[in-house]
Amino acid sequence: MKRLMLCILFALMSGCDNSADRAPANMQKGDEYLASKDYEIAQYYYEKIPEESPLYKEAQTKLQQIDEAEQSLLPKGPGPEEAQKVTIFETSITSNPGGILPIHSVELNNESTFRVKSVVLEFTYFDAAGNVVGVKQRKVPASMAGQTQDTFTGITPGSLDAPCVSCKVRIVSVQFK
Repeated sequence: MKRLMLCILFALMSGCDNSADRAPANMQKGDEYLASKDYEIAQYYYEKIPEESPLYKEAQTKLQQIDEAEQSLLPKGPGPEEAQKVTIFETSITSNPGGILPIHSVELNNESTFRVKSVVLEFTYFDAAGNVVGVKQRKVPASMAGQTQDTFTGITPGSLDAPCVSCKVRIVSVQFK
């Protein structure tokens, strides 16, 4: 019976993948999976290499490489191309009787998959003859989920020096959450 227990114990110990004796085999397996970009399995084998093994530092370096490779695969934050997916759908303007204090409603369309935090809008104002009478910018809090449309009302960029009859609106920048 004692002999049977020793055999079982020996079998368990020799099958233990964490031993320094198994480190070269674990390193080889990890390298194979790393080469095929199967990072999760490669990581499993590298983590089995014990600290007392001479291969430990190399395994740790490869674990760091796996971490960097996985980080590069994560989706990045929104770039300039995403800002171009936020567009003006419709605008309207009202003003006081003198025409020098415009108030806007702007409907935005967010075709991006990212959540919009705010937009900077530029308003170019024209008189009846089509001359520019003012250009104003205004940052507008515009909390919008991706793939949505919303109207923002009561936008007042400021007073003008001369009355306006029309306005052109454009997006200067978009800030995402």
